[in-house]
Amino acid sequence: MPKLRCAPILWSSVLILGLGCTGKPDQAEPVAEPQAPTDSVNLATSSGSATPIRFAIEVSSDSMRTVYVLLNREDSQVGWVTVFREGERIFLRERCEIEDCGVPAAVCGAAIPLIRNIAVAGFIEVEWTGMTSVLDSITGCEVRQPAAPGEYTARFCFSRDARLEGEGDPTRAVVGRLVGATCTEQAFSLRQRQVVWGI
Repeated sequence: MPKLRCAPILWSSVLILGLGCTGKPDQAEPVAEPQAPTDSVNLATSSGSATPIRFAIEVSSDSMRTVYVLLNREDSQVGWVTVFREGERIFLRERCEIEDCGVPAAVCGAAIPLIRNIAVAGFIEVEWTGMTSVLDSITGCEVRQPAAPGEYTARFCFSRDARLEGEGDPTRAVVGRLVGATCTEQAFSLRQRQVVWGI
């Protein structure tokens, strides 16, 4: 918010009015939802126009000792939640396999899928600012722009079983794959601040 300015009519008036004309510095909004660096992915961008939406899986049952989720897919997109609009996939992250418009051509290789057991932490979340990938019709490169208004679907998945590869701490991240995943879909709009699946 821009700071207010006082009109310099009289020096005496300025001294008096100056006490009420100074603007307050911008303050960051407090984070209302729990944040856990080891269990969260921040997808915020500097767009400024998009309002973040929190996606989360929350474990409410103490009896569930294993709740495995896929952290990332081979295309580096979030693995445990997928978003669609009218059947078309919405990319929460920049697409790794497609070069960005306006920058030197570069793509990255396939990511190694990682899984995590979130039973101890009790939840996993990701924040999406509403930006998605659009391909330039001429060059085929990627542009990030605000997602269009409308009805969306979030597809959440987890599994009680997984096949782990090698050694590692499954409560953090380990190479592996889910076995017999359970999934659910929830409709939402961009006006919502969060979409949560409680299990």
